[in-house]
Amino acid sequence: MKRTRIRPVNPDRRKKMFARNFGPKAAWVRDQGCVVCPYPSRAEAAHSRARGMGGCGGSAADLIPLCRSHHAFLDDQCGSAAVFQEATGVDLVAEAARLEDEWQQRAAA
Repeated sequence: MKRTRIRPVNPDRRKKMFARNFGPKAAWVRDQGCVVCPYPSRAEAAHSRARGMGGCGGSAADLIPLCRSHHAFLDDQCGSAAVFQEATGVDLVAEAARLEDEWQQRAAA
């Protein structure tokens, strides 16, 4: 019996995740500018929930715009939205909800 190795990546799941993380809403979120920085800059679409809490596997409703330095700060040093809020004064969950409402209004129009 010939044995084949298990695929390290599920292509269907990867395609679905890519569409959610880099689809039309993510492109719109990246164009909004960082929610922390006062100056406009090209932002990255970050998840308001940590990956360990389902942020990467979560919904597109959790996306928020952060510049590269604040995104790295959230991922590497804070690890959670609560710690990030204490350090920067920005409530990521509330920002994600506000952006989701704005996105839904744009979609309905």
